[in-house]
Formats: sequence, structure tokens, C-alpha cells
Amino acid sequence: MNSHMFRSRHWWRRSAGVVAICIALAVATVVPAQASYPGRNGRIAFADNVGQAAPTIREIYTVRPDGTGRRQLTHDGLFDACPSYSPDGRWIAYCRGTVVPPNRQMEIWIMASDGRRQRPLTRLGGFATFPDFSPDGHRLVFTQVMADGSTDLWTVNRSGRHARPLTRTPGVGEDNAAWSPNGSSIVFLRTGPDGVGQVWLRSVSSGVERQLTFDDFNKGQVPDWSPDSRQIIYERDVDGKGDIWFMNADGSGQRPLIVNDLDDFGPNWSPDGRRITFVRALPTGNQVYVANSDGRDQHVLAPSGGGQAVPGWQPLSRHHRSH
Repeated sequence: MNSHMFRSRHWWRRSAGVVAICIALAVATVVPAQASYPGRNGRIAFADNVGQAAPTIREIYTVRPDGTGRRQLTHDGLFDACPSYSPDGRWIAYCRGTVVPPNRQMEIWIMASDGRRQRPLTRLGGFATFPDFSPDGHRLVFTQVMADGSTDLWTVNRSGRHARPLTRTPGVGEDNAAWSPNGSSIVFLRTGPDGVGQVWLRSVSSGVERQLTFDDFNKGQVPDWSPDSRQIIYERDVDGKGDIWFMNADGSGQRPLIVNDLDDFGPNWSPDGRRITFVRALPTGNQVYVANSDGRDQHVLAPSGGGQAVPGWQPLSRHHRSH
């Protein structure tokens, strides 16, 4: 079992106790990752358990960047989460399944940005989680957690065909992958035998990999690209408390962005590069926050009962309107 899976996956670990118990039994947990493709700022998608009878149920919602116009996109009573927009903003890939034993399973699904045309992309069994679109929108990279607890990166066509592993590394785990908007690289987390996750970079053309972080602190909850592919934002986990850091795409200039006594994780850049979203663990539960890209002006996006997770920002072109 990959011990990093239980230390970095705040999306599950910080949820209600029932979810934590279910996941511990499942020997599988997941965290979000997606690239921020350039464009105008559209809607923000996230998972929420507001109004649900059980904490093991999540549905996907979207709101405007100012928190108004809340819409529920899924209504299946399962665990729907990890939404990620396509580069043109017209599609959302996400994970759907159940975290309740003995039928624990998650697959990758896709739907139109208004919630219509929902269909599965994978039928792999185990846990297929946290998809991210390639810049041309034709492929997705995602995390596949197998029954034995091993974790690898996989890719699949948007049609649902040709699902295949991208990494196969016994003894270590790869997850949380995000394609750079310029298409050159994939950033991801790799966890070795010491259980500490580090940020790595993989060349799309050559497959050559390079480690970017080397400190003793665990990395989790999304290494996400800036829209210009020049910077990477990520979570640095110190004693179970997440801080938001960022660095240049070559690993240089690592520095804190949001550091306080609170627990922040899951950062995602806005398409115009001027704002970020992230999740903050409060005593009342998890809430999605919005802030300026310098970390200032932090405020709750759309308050709920405290079961929010996994924000993703919709990029809009000049000719694409979001209501």
C-alpha cells in the first residue's frame, strides 16, 4: 500500500468520518489535478454533499466566479467529484462511483458543461480518478488505483477508447497528473518507499522525467499549471496542514503563496491567470475559496454545509458564453 495515499489525500481524509472509514477499508484514495487552460474566466465546478442523506454522496455543481448562479449538474446519488474542464470549456470530465464497501469503484465520466450528455469513458474497475484534458482536447490523463493499491497514470481518448497505462513503476506510485497548456509536459506526483510525494515533470514527446521538489514535506492536492505554462502551483503538506506554494516550471523559485494556521489545499489557477481557487478545511467542513493570484482577497466562493471539494475553472474563448 502506498502510504502517501493516506497522508496527502485531504479530499477524502478531511471529509466526514464515514468517508474516511470507507476509504481506509478500500485501500484507495484520490486527489484532484487539472491544468488551467487560458481564456476568459468562466464558471467554477466543484463537488458538494449539500442536501445529501449521507457523507458518501457527492454531486457536481457550478457557479459563477462571484458565487452566484449555482447549478447542480449531476443527480445520481453516487460519489461524483474531480471535475476538470476541456480546453474549450465545453466539456467536463469527472469521476463517478461509490466509496462504500463492498462495491467500491470509480470510473472516469464526461458530460457537456451544462450537465447534459453524461457518459462513461472508462470501465477499468478499481478507482479511475481525476482526469485532465490534453491541450487538443482529444485525450485525458488520469490516475488508476488498482485493487492491490498500486497507482499509475493512464491515458484514454475522449471517445473512451484506447485506455492504457502511461507509467508502470513497481514500488512507487504516480498520481495527480496535469497536462501543461502548451502541451510539452505533464506534471504529477510520485511517491517512493519513504511515503513522501514529490512533484515530477514528464516530457510528452520523449517520456523523460525530472524531479522538481526535493524537501522532506509531502506534496498533495494538485500540481496545477498557470495558463501560460510558466509556473506550477501545488500543496506543501506540513504535519497534516496544507500550505499553497508555487514555482517556475523548471522547479526553480519555490516559494509560499498562502501560508497560515489553516489547512489549505487543492489550488487551481483561473484561465486569465489573475485568480486562484482552493479548498480550506474549516471546523464546519471544507469550503471552496477564491483569492487573487498573489494570495490576497481570500473569500468563500459559495457557502454550503461543508462538504465541498475539487474546484476546476472553466476557460472561455471570445465566442463562448457562460451563463
